[in-house]
Amino acid sequence: MRQHTWVWAYMAAMGVYHVVVLPSVLVLGPVLAEQDWPGAANWSTAVAAFGLGSFAGNACAYRLRPTQPLAVAAAALTIGTRQAAVIGSGAPLVMIALLEAVTGAAVSLFFVLRETALQTHVPDHALSRVNSFDYLLATGLMPLGLALAGPVSTAGGVRATLFAMTALSHPCALELLAVPAVRRLPAQAPPVGDAARAS
Repeated sequence: MRQHTWVWAYMAAMGVYHVVVLPSVLVLGPVLAEQDWPGAANWSTAVAAFGLGSFAGNACAYRLRPTQPLAVAAAALTIGTRQAAVIGSGAPLVMIALLEAVTGAAVSLFFVLRETALQTHVPDHALSRVNSFDYLLATGLMPLGLALAGPVSTAGGVRATLFAMTALSHPCALELLAVPAVRRLPAQAPPVGDAARAS
């Protein structure tokens, strides 16, 4: 992790996604649906659309062969971080469902390309440890976001909090895309002597 900038840069972006973006779906989305749409049936439509988009993103990732996969993944994350703003947009449910499908496809594409890069470029003897840190950072921080989403939205309003979630997470995804090691990481692992160039 210390040797490869792209590894810890992606872990930081993953941490932001799990702390800032996911609570918009898991906590505030159902609250807003109950207040404005109203109810669980309409919320399930938006969530199902996200799931269908995720299937499409996985299918796309299966066929896609980008030369710089992490650059594509980072670009996809910039779309995925807009999920909170989509939910809080006040648009008609059909439009929200369509946009949620797009964000679902982007999030799935991000995860597949990122996991493939880890499998390709991290040495076998270190892969389990890197994955352990990755999982700990993502899931370990998520309860913090879940705990803060309610009080923050109570103080500032649900819609304002959802827009703030995107305002915080979207620049982080853009910064990830700006990291040179992320943009230039190739699809295939370089020869051992050239490995340092991708760090």
